[in-house]
Amino acid sequence: MRHVVMSTGLGASPRARLTFGMWHSESQELLKDSGMDWTLVQPTYFMQNLLWQAENIVLRWRLL
Repeated sequence: MRHVVMSTGLGASPRARLTFGMWHSESQELLKDSGMDWTLVQPTYFMQNLLWQAENIVLRWRLL
């Protein structure tokens, strides 16, 4: 038996207001019905979302 870890968007639901939320919900349900062992992970934020702030972070550290 295999164990699948699936990363989906926070708020995945059949009633989600965004299409991606509905798609993620459908994928989750297919996994649940597959008979495989599974874990769902719904991260809320990724550090790469802060890359646009890299220069400011470096400047701040230089001042310390």
